[in-house]
Amino acid sequence: MQIKTQKQITILQNKAQKVADQLNEEVVAIAKGIQHIQTQTGVVYQLNAENFDAKKLTLIAKKIGDDLEVTLEESVVVFDNYFNVCGTDLSCLVSLPTEDGGLYHIVADAFFTLEDGTQVVYFYGEQSIVATESSAASTKGNQSFFDVINSNIEIVAIVTAVAVVVASSGGSGGSGSDDGDDGDDDNKTLEQPIVQVAEVNATENEAKDENHITVKAELGSKVTITFSANGKTVTKVIESASGNHDKVSALTVDELNTLGDGLISISAVAVKDGVASSAGTGSFTLDTVAPIFDQQPTAINTDINTPITTTIYDAQATDQNGNADEGITYSIKGTNANKFEITANTGVVTYKTMQTSVHIDAITIVATDVAGNESLQNITVAVVNKPTIQVAEVNTTENEAQDENQITIKAEAGSKVTITFSANGKTVIKVIESASGNHDKVSALTIDELNTLGDGLISISAVAVKDGVTSSAGTGSFTLDTVAPIFDQQSTAINMILTPLLQPLFMMHKQLTRMAMQMKVLLIV
Repeated sequence: MQIKTQKQITILQNKAQKVADQLNEEVVAIAKGIQHIQTQTGVVYQLNAENFDAKKLTLIAKKIGDDLEVTLEESVVVFDNYFNVCGTDLSCLVSLPTEDGGLYHIVADAFFTLEDGTQVVYFYGEQSIVATESSAASTKGNQSFFDVINSNIEIVAIVTAVAVVVASSGGSGGSGSDDGDDGDDDNKTLEQPIVQVAEVNATENEAKDENHITVKAELGSKVTITFSANGKTVTKVIESASGNHDKVSALTVDELNTLGDGLISISAVAVKDGVASSAGTGSFTLDTVAPIFDQQPTAINTDINTPITTTIYDAQATDQNGNADEGITYSIKGTNANKFEITANTGVVTYKTMQTSVHIDAITIVATDVAGNESLQNITVAVVNKPTIQVAEVNTTENEAQDENQITIKAEAGSKVTITFSANGKTVIKVIESASGNHDKVSALTIDELNTLGDGLISISAVAVKDGVTSSAGTGSFTLDTVAPIFDQQSTAINMILTPLLQPLFMMHKQLTRMAMQMKVLLIV
């Protein structure tokens, strides 16, 4: 655990002192130059205090890899593999003298880092040699290590952990305490608060609910809850925790506006008797924006006897992500809702049964996002009977096309029917003001209208309107042909040349014809 507060250092030093009391003591004599000590478990190493005058000498202890390197003015003592062998379980210790004659036990979790990456675990001296280790370091003249720490002066450019040291009050067997409590009290720690969130995807109303966020922390502790989002923070406080889940005062509209939509992180820290817990965390996503329906017609027509598999309407709504249907759940309500089915994740609407009569149904489509925001879209579905077109002659001459019986239309009784003839990029329109419900004749096309349309395929479309409801289009067609056949250009005078073989036969035919004429004359006489 990274040590960050003076209270934590006090607790850890008291613990280390108790461990030191149970270890075998080994005094390290100081010699000039560099000396190495092979660290062993079960031993507490102490530098010979007789060699020190804290008012004249300086000392810095650094973590170099797994080694502990203690540098004095003329000596360097390296405790080989100290941080690996002794570790966090304090199976062995190095105790260094303090300026007031006590001892400081070197622990792995208390350090600060110089800008060159060196980890300093302890130092003291009138002119601290930390300043020589980093150009960013400054102890401001005669300030001691304790003065620097207690005044919270930054020693290095980048501090990864603040080391706070507490001196023992004399000798190797004594252990000092800054608050006078016994060792058991100083070892007290606070449990991490538990943050509970009711809705991980919350609307504005849900986020404002007093039951939305609860925090369980140690009885009697003061809990600070910080909400963070979009670079902004909102802070709430529970002055005295009950030990159970306490409600956090509801976020206001202004506070929610400050944080904004999106992921909101929650951090809860409890403090009691000067001891701070680690942070309990949680989060929720605030979504105050309702889905938006795409712009599409809300008045829908469908024909009677349409198969039930036919899509009547395809609702499309988008949420904050901007993708249609993503994260949206669709449902329907309204007077006629029981006639319809809707696919929850696509918004496709169909009839449950085939509709066999002309009528209008009204429903409301509901689009709900993951947070619970809702949008409504009202639609009307008109079940209509599209007109039926009957053509007498599908291939017509001009005269047939002008016949009043050529085109008849059957449409809903009382509806106004508009019939559109289209050909060659031109149109002609006819109207039946009030359909009889049977096949009504369409007024005959005139010669001018036929000339407008021209020869070729003529398409017909008929749309009926009644009570503001427009049917789908009935269709038909015929081909107009006003041009008579044209003979090829060839000779119309034929000369016959008789061959010798045919000539006697021709003469015989001629003679018989003359004889027949003479007999006809005799019979008349």
